[in-house]
Amino acid sequence: NNLPLYFVSVDIHHCYDNIHQEHLYNLLLSDKILSEDDYILQKHVILHPYSSMDKIQPKQITKVCPPDQFHPFYPNIVQELEGKYTDSVFIETAVNCHVVKKKSGF
Repeated sequence: NNLPLYFVSVDIHHCYDNIHQEHLYNLLLSDKILSEDDYILQKHVILHPYSSMDKIQPKQITKVCPPDQFHPFYPNIVQELEGKYTDSVFIETAVNCHVVKKKSGF
């Protein structure tokens, strides 16, 4: 096989320092990504056994939605998770936040 071999090296230290925040904010608004004024952040953890690694692995999940689409952790989200995970523990963390979008000073 005579294909060339390439190596790539990337320095990502401070890679986000040059992002133009006003442009990013306008992009989010123009694409209707932040279409609502209020959001709720709902966090929970899944403790799931991985027999191949012989350990229990935590998986942290954060859901973001407008308040009118908020679903209580029990029973709604637990029922959804039960269909995807077996032999697992579902933990609702006490970190549910209400976030209000406001006009930027850009």
